[in-house]
Amino acid sequence: MHKPEPTPRGRRVRLDLEAKLINSNSEEWKVIVIDLSSDGFRLRVSDPLFVGESIQLKLGRSGYAAGVVRWIEGNEAGGSFNFGTNEEG
Repeated sequence: MHKPEPTPRGRRVRLDLEAKLINSNSEEWKVIVIDLSSDGFRLRVSDPLFVGESIQLKLGRSGYAAGVVRWIEGNEAGGSFNFGTNEEG
């Protein structure tokens, strides 16, 4: 049986910066981006998210980047970006 090769993760950069998150109910929250890579993120959140939830994340003056929550552990959540951005928000 052939075991698929793991997809290499992008290099993570530690940030610990405040950002805005828009959840699937169009609610806007402040979150802390713990680290970031070209394909994903790890957040510290105070409001509940759920695995599979579509979000939009805004860091600094950039536009909103669309993503999906992939895991949750305590007050941290991680996810992957949908390649492409949404300039609305």
